[in-house]
Amino acid sequence: MIVLKHKQSAPVKKCVTGFSLTTFFFGLLVPLVRGDLKWAAIIFALGLMERGFVPADVSSKNWCVANGLLGATA
Repeated sequence: MIVLKHKQSAPVKKCVTGFSLTTFFFGLLVPLVRGDLKWAAIIFALGLMERGFVPADVSSKNWCVANGLLGATA
């Protein structure tokens, strides 16, 4: 699990990591069809990494760097 926070505002999001074939093929539609707004928000938040969300702690940063979501200097 990684923790993301917004640079300028207070929101903190906890994101579970792992691979899902269903989500791979259908993306954000999966939690929306299931009525799971929490997971829809989490998937959407991962897409917001470029929009001001950064890792909240060292272990989250290391995971993001290791998986190519951030550069090593970020």
